[in-house]
Amino acid sequence: MRDFLISDIWFILGMIPMTLGLSLLSFVGGLVFGVPLAIARSAKTRWLSIPAMIFIRTTQGIPILVILMIVYFAPPVLLGSDVDVWTAATIGLSINAAAYSAEILRGAIASVPRGQLEAANAMALSRSTIFRDVVLPQSLKYAVAPLIGLGISLIKGTSIASILGMTELTKAAFRVNQATFEPVPAFGLVCVCYFLICWPLSLFGQRYEARLNASK
Repeated sequence: MRDFLISDIWFILGMIPMTLGLSLLSFVGGLVFGVPLAIARSAKTRWLSIPAMIFIRTTQGIPILVILMIVYFAPPVLLGSDVDVWTAATIGLSINAAAYSAEILRGAIASVPRGQLEAANAMALSRSTIFRDVVLPQSLKYAVAPLIGLGISLIKGTSIASILGMTELTKAAFRVNQATFEPVPAFGLVCVCYFLICWPLSLFGQRYEARLNASK
């Protein structure tokens, strides 16, 4: 047992890039899988929409911690090969983000006025052209604010990766607390870090949504 030192503060602060990196990779991974899911979920053909709906609802109903545990412990049992903590955390958080981003994007796609789609069909445009030039540009502006909220949830959700042994903000605080037995300064600093990261994003999302509503 020792005192809480300045070096402990720098150790915790040094984990901010790790937390942000994991959040960013998970967010991008969620969008990579979420966009096709949203398109499939919005499709009129049932053989596309039903499997997408089942995946989305099943994933949303499973806690992130359980998903991380499955991704981390299943490969050694099923495939005979280990998965490193960073990869397991990224894949697990990306799967969770994909389910929520798919619903966000599906709602944004549905917000495009039906008259514009009918006009595009009347011009004999292909489905890919309609999606690229008509649906996507308009739907993205409606998806920005909810996606920012998803990003904030991912930033806070990276703390669950500490269960797997990944050293990020929360795990760093645990390690400092184990050495000093002073949880208040350790976890208090972590709270401040999360707030300073998430609050500007939340404020930007609120202002963007307010401007979007005003433009309507």
